[in-house]
Amino acid sequence: MTNARHWSSDTLLVVLSKTANAISLILLNLFAIIQLEPATYGVFGLCLTSLVLFETLIGSAFDLALFRDVPLLASADPYQITGPERTAVVLKAAISAAMIGAAVIGGQVAAVVLPPGEAHRLSVALTIAGLGILLARSVQVRFQLARQFRAFALFDLSHTTLRLVFVCGAI
Repeated sequence: MTNARHWSSDTLLVVLSKTANAISLILLNLFAIIQLEPATYGVFGLCLTSLVLFETLIGSAFDLALFRDVPLLASADPYQITGPERTAVVLKAAISAAMIGAAVIGGQVAAVVLPPGEAHRLSVALTIAGLGILLARSVQVRFQLARQFRAFALFDLSHTTLRLVFVCGAI
């Protein structure tokens, strides 16, 4: 397979996985709108927005730094995990651990709107989801740095499918 054809098929797979991801978020929101009471949907929307902000502000900052720094390591084997990648994963995990502490406090704050048991479960679930998103992004970055775009697309599709199954099951 020529490089152009290989690049083209890899690009198509990534575009398809990202399109499926976007469509699944829309369908998930439509399903939630139909299934949930307005106040509960408001909490769901706040949680979803919080996860997107968490991933954007924290995950993307580390990931973009990796895309900048790792290629500069001229001797880096694309299949070998680099020091900066390990550091990013450790920092993401540390931030998530701090977020677990904040979730406990947040559970107390959310209890103003939700029943106390639900508020605590929701804040812990939100924190675990945030950690999962950050670690999933680390896997995706690894695939991108190693130029394994098919693996990236398959992982992205798997993540999208699992999210649909778990969230729809929870709703």
